[in-house]
Amino acid sequence: MDSSGSVVMQTSKLVVPWAQVPMYNTIMGVCTGVGLLLIVWFGYKFYSRQEMVFEGWSLAFGVVGLILFVTGLHMSLTWPIAFIAPWDNIYFGETDLALGTLLLAVAFYLWRRGPELESLGTASDVVRERLIRVLEPISLIVFALGLVCVAIGFFARADLWALLRLPAT
Repeated sequence: MDSSGSVVMQTSKLVVPWAQVPMYNTIMGVCTGVGLLLIVWFGYKFYSRQEMVFEGWSLAFGVVGLILFVTGLHMSLTWPIAFIAPWDNIYFGETDLALGTLLLAVAFYLWRRGPELESLGTASDVVRERLIRVLEPISLIVFALGLVCVAIGFFARADLWALLRLPAT
């Protein structure tokens, strides 16, 4: 309020102290994309009944999953970019944490059971049925995450419009 009692609107520029903000959205984005592509590639090879070496897939899923788990957990718990765009901590952190956890679980399973499955022949119906049964419960989590991503898409659009809205004159 000024001396006459009327409300004075102050506008200030958003100044981001980049030297103090931990930014790792790039590595999160790259690993999210690679993780999703790995899932599609694994699924393609699996459904086309190609021979696979599960240890290699375990390493790939494990490396990407570990990076997403660590960065997603840190972002979810500490909210490092809260003063820039607080919702981004949820959009990036929590979804990457969930994807990283799923990738780590698949990596662990393929690492532990891979040699056993390979001994049966990776293109065999036995291995195929076994993997489908093992991964079936995870499909509910994946479906829920898909719904969350659709919702985030709608909310992110609304947040962007709110952020870009010009002040009334």
